[in-house]
Amino acid sequence: MSNLTRPLKKKISITMDEDLYEQLKVLAEEDGRNVSNYINLTMRRHVRSLSRGDSVQIEAASEA
Repeated sequence: MSNLTRPLKKKISITMDEDLYEQLKVLAEEDGRNVSNYINLTMRRHVRSLSRGDSVQIEAASEA
C-alpha cells in the first residue's frame, strides 16, 4: 500500500465502559493520536496477533 492510498474506513458506533474510554483517551493522547485512531491501531494489532496464533485471554464481561 502506498502512502497515497489509505484503507477505506467504516464508521461504527459502539458502547463501552466509561472507565475504559477514559483509559483509551489517556493512552491515545500519550501516543499523539485521537481515540478513534488509537482504537483502530490497537484492534488491528490485536487481530494480527490472533491471526499469527498468539494466545489471547479475554475476560468475561461479568469478570471485568
